[in-house]
Amino acid sequence: MQADIFLKTLLDLLALDAPTGHEEHVATYILNYLISLGFSAKKDTHGNVIGSLQGTGNALLLCAHMDRVPPGRGHTPVRDGDILKSDGTTNLGVDDAGGIAIILEAVSYIVRNRIPHPTIVLAFTVGEEVGLRGARAIDLSAYPIEWGIVYDNANEAGSMVSSGATYEGFDVEIIGKANHPAKDLSQSINALQIFMEIDWMIGLSDDNKSRINIGLISGGTARNVVPGNLKVQGELRSILNDSEVAAKLKKIEENIKIVCNKYGATHTFTNDRHFSSYSVDLSEPLVQVYKNVVESKGRNFVTQSTYIGSDTSALRGEKGIKVFTISTGVVHEHTKDEWVKISDLVMLTEDLVDVIKKLKK
Repeated sequence: MQADIFLKTLLDLLALDAPTGHEEHVATYILNYLISLGFSAKKDTHGNVIGSLQGTGNALLLCAHMDRVPPGRGHTPVRDGDILKSDGTTNLGVDDAGGIAIILEAVSYIVRNRIPHPTIVLAFTVGEEVGLRGARAIDLSAYPIEWGIVYDNANEAGSMVSSGATYEGFDVEIIGKANHPAKDLSQSINALQIFMEIDWMIGLSDDNKSRINIGLISGGTARNVVPGNLKVQGELRSILNDSEVAAKLKKIEENIKIVCNKYGATHTFTNDRHFSSYSVDLSEPLVQVYKNVVESKGRNFVTQSTYIGSDTSALRGEKGIKVFTISTGVVHEHTKDEWVKISDLVMLTEDLVDVIKKLKK
């Protein structure tokens, strides 16, 4: 696998705009690429791109997501030897252009070299960065999929994610009473004061099985007004079971209610599950094939758990498709310091080619 050929595809993808909700330019690029290889390819009603190539045996699903975090616009990466990095003005966008390039270049190599292969189904999804929307909505029931691999960032390059956490987003509004700060403060109910007194249980808990974060706080109307209302957006990520997760969310709301009652305020609390936890049985046939490919090249087969969501959380955790995530090894993703080793991405492409070869029946 030639690094320059791979890099051209990756740079082509990075040059295209792909913020969440506007993945159409990348979708068109992928559609044209797949059709040129002889794939049957289409875009579904949600914007996902689905491609298929008939082979021998049950289908192998390969998946990556098309959207990027803001700004998500065309990127101008800088190459420094084996490193591809951001130019410092924006994030790099290799999450998940790297995963797309791995899949496209692997199937291109298979097709152009006329290598026997199983039926291959490709899914390039929208809205992964905002709750796995494309993966949750995609319909793959028409394809005889037996197993699959999702390429996305989670850990070091080539490591397999053996388990993923449940993700619950929660939204809270604290409803107090605004007032002029120079008047009778007994007539005020300061929503910010209430927020600061609540035990949100932020950070790690349950022997590192759970973590809670408050990401957004908004409220108040002016500098010279006691803030009467406050809105909070937070998240709970946990590998606890569903009843334990529900109990933890209930405890958060109880803590909110106690402080609100103390000051005569009210509140609203809603939660929304973005994805569910899952675990991968390491004895599954595709896992063993991947492991054998990695170890045959003198590398260690590494498995890791993660709190980071990926399309695997939807495809496996909700749809029951036996997929697992292979990390692309992007470092400092979503930031201006984002970078990746080109050689790692090429290595993963070569690994995928070898996996496909072994799956031919």
